[in-house]
Amino acid sequence: MWQMLERKQGFISQVMKGNLESRTVEEVSDMTLSFAEVKALATGDSRLMELSGVSAICAKLTRLKSSYDSEIWRLRGIKHSATKEIERLTEDIHNLDRSLRQCLDTTGDLFRMRVGGAGFLERKPAGEALVAAVKREATKTLGLNSGSTSTVALGSIGGFAVRCETGGRVGTGRAEIILDAPYRQSVVTVDLAKEPPDALGIIRTLEHRLRTFDTTKAQAVTRVGELQSQIRQAEQQLDVPWEHQGKLDAALKRQAEIEAALHPTSEDMLETRPDIAEAEVHAAAIADTLPRPHSGSAAANAVLAGRSAVPRPKRAAAIAL
Repeated sequence: MWQMLERKQGFISQVMKGNLESRTVEEVSDMTLSFAEVKALATGDSRLMELSGVSAICAKLTRLKSSYDSEIWRLRGIKHSATKEIERLTEDIHNLDRSLRQCLDTTGDLFRMRVGGAGFLERKPAGEALVAAVKREATKTLGLNSGSTSTVALGSIGGFAVRCETGGRVGTGRAEIILDAPYRQSVVTVDLAKEPPDALGIIRTLEHRLRTFDTTKAQAVTRVGELQSQIRQAEQQLDVPWEHQGKLDAALKRQAEIEAALHPTSEDMLETRPDIAEAEVHAAAIADTLPRPHSGSAAANAVLAGRSAVPRPKRAAAIAL
């Protein structure tokens, strides 16, 4: 009865707290110790009293160990994701360096652009020529009526090639103007079916990408430093062992010792009660002196089973007499 009350109180006390964060309920709580103690006192065995306290300590330390293991997995996840992001950012920084070495300044009067075979020094005429070239390519793709994507070089700006993709995945009546830079090609999508594209706006978008290479690199370098700091902090915490491991091992060992004492096995009983062992040896010696019964008889089967061949009188018959 006390065992059942102990388990029930363990569940009830946790449910009544109202702050469950999982779908499972622990079997031991602070409230259950009183029932465990009452159960120990009712039996009059001091070992049960000690087992109750040791079991509570084991349950508490086990929950702490579970929280520690969860934190270890979280730290390992942080380290893994940060390492992967550093690898990606390192490649981005490499491509940004290539882009910066290749990039030409187009600010103000330094603007230069080529569309087809013509060179332009002003942004608006260059944008109009670029839009016209895109429309021609889109019209060719529409006339071919093929599902493949067509890619055509249109010109250059700021030291990078400008190309156009139409048809296929781009869609009918649409075109993509691409600044072919080592770091993340800049894409400007133009919907030719709607109002006329903003030629000057397309040029400004391409120039904006040229001006953001240096700031993007600085942001990537800063992010790499932050991730490296996260990895160092995670590694420092991963190197710290759980401080209560020794207490948990000692408590589990003592719990196993008490339970073994309360529920001894047959081997343990033979070690603690040598008289039982001597009796079994004496019985085996007597059995060896008895005549061996015929194989297959009931007496033989009884001897092989370790039982006496002489049938015992039934209790009901003894009462009747």
